[in-house]
Amino acid sequence: MTQNEQEADDDGRMEITARDGIQVEYQDALTHELRERTLPCPRCLRTSGLTLRVTNDYDQAMVICPQDGCAFMDYAIRAADVRQAWALIASSGGMSASSGGVSEGTLKIPNTGSRVHTSLVPVLDEDKAAQPFVSDDELEEISPEEARRRSWAFDLTVSGRGGAGHAPFTSALYWARKFMTAALPQSGPLFQQVYSKDPGQPPVEAHMIIVVVALAIHEAAYQAAPRQNLDWLPLTAPAEILSSGAKDAAQQRRGLRTVRPVADPMYAGSLRLTDVARLDTCTEQQWDRWCDGAFLVLATILRQARISAAYRATIEQVYPSPGLRLLDSRHVVANRADDLTWYAPSAMSGQ
Repeated sequence: MTQNEQEADDDGRMEITARDGIQVEYQDALTHELRERTLPCPRCLRTSGLTLRVTNDYDQAMVICPQDGCAFMDYAIRAADVRQAWALIASSGGMSASSGGVSEGTLKIPNTGSRVHTSLVPVLDEDKAAQPFVSDDELEEISPEEARRRSWAFDLTVSGRGGAGHAPFTSALYWARKFMTAALPQSGPLFQQVYSKDPGQPPVEAHMIIVVVALAIHEAAYQAAPRQNLDWLPLTAPAEILSSGAKDAAQQRRGLRTVRPVADPMYAGSLRLTDVARLDTCTEQQWDRWCDGAFLVLATILRQARISAAYRATIEQVYPSPGLRLLDSRHVVANRADDLTWYAPSAMSGQ
């Protein structure tokens, strides 16, 4: 791989030039077998040197022929596919989101439908020590609000309504990472925010966006109903906490920054000490940026879940659910086991 440096436009333009052509995987209509086809320019039939271009405005990628600038689209190549291919090039060549990439070999686009086939979420390698648990007996004074939060968290944990016997924040982290994995290649602005020009920045940025999504899910679940199953939480609830357009948006975001999930040491489910430090010391600009990124994650998942629900309703001839829940997002996020070792000091049972 080599780098073809280009300044990114405000529309989030990103390009990959396939020197030896683009191969697109497709499913044969008769045999249902996966096959490959080489993408040609419809005008000159050229296959080499084609450039894939994506912007924030379109879900599909544009294909540009170097022969005469002919631009066309192929139904099988989405903007998300190009971002995933770009991330793989970046991981080996160290490109930033403002760079164009030149693929020395053949660029392959797998057939995965709307599912994300490559996780673009970088993992932050740091100390995973959790915030110490302080029991009620050890507290000199506990407010009624703090007592209610502790009671709620313990009740959801032992009853299983927090998700597979997990503490609420543990389940929130599980959903947050799944959402981030699915949304990152789908959202141009989110992709640009995570893959910034600073090569050392992406792990921190992506990690804190996931943490903020988890905090928003945790807080929305607490506000919704004391005994509601966390997986049944409406997808809109955490998004409303993070929305910058809400009437009390600034107050909601300030309140979210102070949330410190309470966890029984038997079930884990608290923030890392490093995350607590970042939340305590980050600037208002950093906090707002993480909140904006977290809102993009939830907005992208909500949009995809609504499209999926409408499609299933048409095929199955049933009415879609009036309120999409966290659980309903399973149709748009990958069903991968997650033992949360990317966050916790030791493995926890996946959901």
